[in-house]
Amino acid sequence: MATNWLQTLKDLLGLTAKDATVALDATVAKEASLAALAQDATVAKDATVAKEATVDAGFLAGAKDATVALDATVAKEASLAALAQDATVAKDATVAKDATVAKEATVDAGFLAGAKDATVAKDATVAKEASLAALAQDATVAKEASLATLALEATLTAIKGGGWATETLVAIKAAIDGIAGVNTYMEEIPDTDFDLNAITEDLASDPPGAPAANSVVDIDVNAGDTFVLRSLFVKINSFGTGGNKLIFKLWTLLNTVVTMVDEVDVTSLGIQNLADIFGLQEVHGDGIWITVQSDATPGSDDAACEGTYRWAKAS
Repeated sequence: MATNWLQTLKDLLGLTAKDATVALDATVAKEASLAALAQDATVAKDATVAKEATVDAGFLAGAKDATVALDATVAKEASLAALAQDATVAKDATVAKDATVAKEATVDAGFLAGAKDATVAKDATVAKEASLAALAQDATVAKEASLATLALEATLTAIKGGGWATETLVAIKAAIDGIAGVNTYMEEIPDTDFDLNAITEDLASDPPGAPAANSVVDIDVNAGDTFVLRSLFVKINSFGTGGNKLIFKLWTLLNTVVTMVDEVDVTSLGIQNLADIFGLQEVHGDGIWITVQSDATPGSDDAACEGTYRWAKAS
């Protein structure tokens, strides 16, 4: 093929064999050069391919490395995120724990403070109550003392009575001593009135041992005392079977001897008084007795009278 080319070239140029040889050499050289260039191009291309392969390998390696790096970054970021999250959780847990501890400490402190305050308040209350109790007691004592003073003054005023001036107990005693020996009567009323419904015809014994069935007034002797019969009312209900009267007898002491000093027959039913019977307003004596008997049929013992009397005693 090269010969045809060269022949054609020779035909065109009209070159001689030498020239052809030169041309051939040139062609050969050119071809060698072209071959070299081609080779160089191939080499360059190979180099380019190699370079591109290297670059591609580099890109691939880089991509791989980038992927690895990305994966590593992602993993690192995930790890960091996890760590951050763990740290945050740990931090939050720590904060929560610290907050809880702080809160519990605050609550405990509050309880302690509250307990202390409660104790102080209680102590203060106890002290206040004790103080109030003491004041109340003092006030009560003072009030009682004041009331006692007022009561004493009121009592003294009541004892002294209206018109009291400068009299004293000494003066009163002197006045009493001045009337010593003078009997002062104290009024008395018997515990029960008398109601006699079985009056006998005879008096079994004289006073002071007279039977109860015959005793209208019975004021017995009492050493150191003297008596006064202030009044007597008698209602005569019956003279008894076959009787027409009741016989009243008045007894008193004459020289220490019980003696009948008057005897009166009452012949009318109804009410009689001391003056009606004995004609006396009062009777004085160291002992005073009034007895009654009937004139009824012996043994009938059915005469009756009732009444009341008032007497006084002086010591």
